[in-house]
Amino acid sequence: MIKNPFEALKKAVSNTKPAEKRLIRHAQEREIIDYALNNLAQSEAGQELVDFANENEIKITILRGGPTRDYTSNAKNAYLVASDSVEFDDPDLTIHLTGALREAIQEYDPALRRMGLEKGESMYTHREGQKFEDKLFWQTIIVYELGKLANKSEFIDSFGSMGYYDLIEGYEKDLTLN
Repeated sequence: MIKNPFEALKKAVSNTKPAEKRLIRHAQEREIIDYALNNLAQSEAGQELVDFANENEIKITILRGGPTRDYTSNAKNAYLVASDSVEFDDPDLTIHLTGALREAIQEYDPALRRMGLEKGESMYTHREGQKFEDKLFWQTIIVYELGKLANKSEFIDSFGSMGYYDLIEGYEKDLTLN
């Protein structure tokens, strides 16, 4: 009988182990998810994302990684990556969860669904640009609602440190014009 070379890895990432014993899962996965979802619930747009994710059974997973925070998604999963040293209440994590959920939700919209290169590089690049703009639009609204309406300025500060403060200013200007 041949030994499965991936058996040890499979056991290391098993969901049956506590989070702190898993190889890939973040030690504070539950705390990060609960805190981020609580923040999103304080935003009308954020709650809309959470409701859609719940209705469509989009699973949120926090993975342990290096110092750079990141995220990726597909139609049924939203993954965030954060180092073990990150605090569960870091506003970046809520902002990144917003992006991850929106990316997952885009897969349900034919106008934003990911396309392959079979339709051409130009079409692929155009669609990816649309998806990025859509995601930033949602992040901007939610950061604004949390920062200005829920009085959590740390979200605006965090979004600004990501290089997007001008989006908050533009959104606020648009609101005052309408």
